[in-house]
Amino acid sequence: MSLKTLPFLLLAGAAWIAPAHAQTITIKAPAHMSGAAIAQVDESALRYYARNQELDRVEAEIHRLQQLHPGWTPPDDLFTQVTGGSDETEFWELFAADRLDDLEAAIEKRRRSEPSWQPSEDLKSKVAHKRARQRLVNASDLQQWGKVLDIAGSGDLILSTADVDVMWRVAEAQAHNHAEQEALALYEQILQESENSGERLGTIQKALGLLPVREVETLISLGRTNPDGSNEFDIVEDDLLRARIGAIAAGKDVGTISRGELMRFEGSVKADTSATSDAALLGWFYYGQNDWQDAARWFKTALERGGDVKSAEGAVLSLSALEKPDEAEAIAAKWEAESSEVRSLFLGLGAARLSMDPPPDLTRDYVTKLANAIEDTQSGDGAQALAWYRYNTKSFDDAQSWFRKAMDWQPQDTTALGLVLATFHLNQWSELADLVKSFSPEYPSVAAIAPELKRPTRTASTVDRTQQVRAARVAQRVNDLFGAKRYREALALLDEFDGKSRGMMMLRGWALYHVHQIAEAREIFRKLDAKSSTKETREALAWIMNAQLPARHR
Repeated sequence: MSLKTLPFLLLAGAAWIAPAHAQTITIKAPAHMSGAAIAQVDESALRYYARNQELDRVEAEIHRLQQLHPGWTPPDDLFTQVTGGSDETEFWELFAADRLDDLEAAIEKRRRSEPSWQPSEDLKSKVAHKRARQRLVNASDLQQWGKVLDIAGSGDLILSTADVDVMWRVAEAQAHNHAEQEALALYEQILQESENSGERLGTIQKALGLLPVREVETLISLGRTNPDGSNEFDIVEDDLLRARIGAIAAGKDVGTISRGELMRFEGSVKADTSATSDAALLGWFYYGQNDWQDAARWFKTALERGGDVKSAEGAVLSLSALEKPDEAEAIAAKWEAESSEVRSLFLGLGAARLSMDPPPDLTRDYVTKLANAIEDTQSGDGAQALAWYRYNTKSFDDAQSWFRKAMDWQPQDTTALGLVLATFHLNQWSELADLVKSFSPEYPSVAAIAPELKRPTRTASTVDRTQQVRAARVAQRVNDLFGAKRYREALALLDEFDGKSRGMMMLRGWALYHVHQIAEAREIFRKLDAKSSTKETREALAWIMNAQLPARHR
């Protein structure tokens, strides 16, 4: 009889006994192989598995040996002969029980008692393989991808579909190590060689989570046709569509999604109230299409289903784009402690609210929550916004405190101006003088307002003081308009105020410069320089001169 046609019969004692359910292992006819090459094949493990009636192991070992030695066929006497040479039964039993420490101890003991004895090459290679496999699985479980690849390339492991799990783990490590093409090749090998439907489907599912959509589509094209004409991988159609939607949301070019496909996916997400992540996925998809309305709707759906902080972030961004700051801020306030991104959005929305004119009526709890977030992040912009809110509500002590913090965290012109103005309103004249002296050379708005900030005399009228405060506010507003490059508005405000101080005139000159009224700007800077030539006026005149030169001479 030949193993090519005969069901495996199990050896019991010296007689053949057919099992109740004989298992047939089909062996493809190999190409020609020389007798010398056949003699080199170590069949000891194969015979051990056959002797112990471990048919699954027999089949796996036959598959392994055929991959290592193309043309080799299993011996006809596999179930009638015991392995020749030294008896290794004890070692193979320990190997089969995964007692590798005991096995290595037994090998060492026998070497000491029989110095000339050596275990078979097959036993040594299989122990090395199993040890390497254990190390690889452990490294994979710990997501040590580089170590996985090192073990896979050590030579102790042979990647084959006899152990698809190892191939999956190596492919995963390659994908995480930016070697997508190598991972794709391993997945393709499995699909080309494996007959196991579970392994084949599992390969596609693994690839979906690791490879770009284009590569997954390549793998799906290797699917076999079912008797009814369908593809064996049609079952992952929704998963592939989900991956394509995610890729488009991330800005990747994976083609287009038809309206029909999108509506079908949306329908399934609506019907499955547990599909929280899919609802968020649709949110990001529509957000990437600048469809803020649908994006906000799906992010809200995800949050209603117990979504995470990323869903909250998407909702805040979408609602902000829809100019619905109240809704956006309510969500941001709820989630700001969970994410630095959402906290940043919360601070931005809060700063915008604090900067409203007139100042809004805010609850103590809201302001406290915002202040805590500003303190935790040491946000200079947030501190400045809160300082101006306190200033505009005439809480000058609090305003001064927050302006100081803002200057410590993120010094800028408008913050310096605010600190100077708050100090002015607190009548702290000595400190005001120090601030003006320190800030004027670096911060233009402080230099512009400085001449207006005079200590009132006993005979000073209320009108004089009101004029000083108004000048300060005009300087602040002009500075804001300069920052937004709204120079014509700044010029109109200066015309309305009609300020004649040196600082106000410098601001007027620069406003004229930026609206291309170069001659008028030059006249203002020339008069100021003639009256008192400073670095500021000389630099302004140099800019004017450069602007009036023909382009080829600049």
